[in-house]
Amino acid sequence: CYQPLSGLVHLLAPGCSTMMFYRLFIGICTFFCLAGSLILVLWGGPLLATPPPKTSVGADAVVVPATVRLTGGPQCFVAVCALLMCQSAALSSVTTLWPLFVQDSFGWAAHEYSILLIVQGMATAWAVASVPAFAARSTYMVLASNLAFLAAFGCIAFVLPHGNSGTGRVFGHVIPAACFFAAAAALGPTLASIASLLMSRHQQGRSFGALATATTAGSVVGNLVGTSL
Repeated sequence: CYQPLSGLVHLLAPGCSTMMFYRLFIGICTFFCLAGSLILVLWGGPLLATPPPKTSVGADAVVVPATVRLTGGPQCFVAVCALLMCQSAALSSVTTLWPLFVQDSFGWAAHEYSILLIVQGMATAWAVASVPAFAARSTYMVLASNLAFLAAFGCIAFVLPHGNSGTGRVFGHVIPAACFFAAAAALGPTLASIASLLMSRHQQGRSFGALATATTAGSVVGNLVGTSL
């Protein structure tokens, strides 16, 4: 929707500056995200409108696996939402500050940063796609703990001193940074899966809205903190 909105703004306000257009674009996107999240929280119903199929006794009986639910109730759900908000804030803040960091530390320009974005995108896509496979081997709780540890390990990319050689840059910053972004991105759907297992089937609509609100609020806070730093 970027190109149609850009053409509409320049048609209605030819003198609109680029910074004002960016603020308008981000504001419109944030408004619809918050509006949709609030609608789900206030009026969201069950995601499954039809009851589960009934099983029959006999040779042709259909076995329907039961959904595993976690104990803890609303208190644990609120705690997971808080963790999801922290994850979103940290990821947004680091994403905002990363190009400034590599420019100040290494003098990397747009070409080098584009390569970093390719590495980040590949690592993030692989990590998010691998969440169900890793969760099937253990549990979502164990996976969330491992991802949090891996994200903390990746933070050394922004703390340890870096060498001036190309090899030192790759092994000292790019690889730990890719670990951070991959683990932090995969931690989001993992926490969301844990939160969904804490609520009943009839509360999935409102719980999804609460998770989306927490993620959006964390992203807003992370961007504000990142720009203020």
